[in-house]
Amino acid sequence: MVVITFIVVVLRYVFDLGFIWVQESIIWMHAVVFMLGAAYTLQAEEHVRVDVFYRKMSDRSRAWVDLIGVLIFLLPLCVFLAWNSVDFVLQSWRIGESSREPGGLPFPFFPMLKTVVLLMPVTVALQGISLLLRSVATIRARWPLPSGATRSEPPSSEAAVIRPLSDTTAEVELLSPEEGVSPGQACVFYDPDSSRIYGGGWIHKG
Repeated sequence: MVVITFIVVVLRYVFDLGFIWVQESIIWMHAVVFMLGAAYTLQAEEHVRVDVFYRKMSDRSRAWVDLIGVLIFLLPLCVFLAWNSVDFVLQSWRIGESSREPGGLPFPFFPMLKTVVLLMPVTVALQGISLLLRSVATIRARWPLPSGATRSEPPSSEAAVIRPLSDTTAEVELLSPEEGVSPGQACVFYDPDSSRIYGGGWIHKG
């Protein structure tokens, strides 16, 4: 898009040439970047928002906010946009729409570009479902575990020291043998709400 804009400027101001279809393509490419980039931006959590309380919340609280936001706001909005854009897109294909400007973009570029209006809510909804599932997994404290990991109750406080590293991870150091496990350390997933540890494999001291 930047290269084409540069070419348009050079043609107009150096060679006194201009092509309507090239100028229109810049406008539409700009629109495509925003519409198809919406889902990726949601995935990267880069959408503009007023963040007063969210960043100070625990992972579980943020998961609840994301879950409610997806169910109440995101998915209904995507369904509304997709439903109302179907006729808009089909009509463009049906009539073989082209640019209203002489020398503008011909068929089928206009219908192809308008199809992006339908793709945008679909891709955002799919990313929203992914966010919803991730939020549910966080709420249920079912983080991905390393290969061979098992869920277990935390060691007793007399037998181990639990040092939280973040909202969901903690370092556990065994102070004495327990259940046949030699003293050692392990970095595990830690659920502070239920005081449960989800770990995999102790790192034994030599």
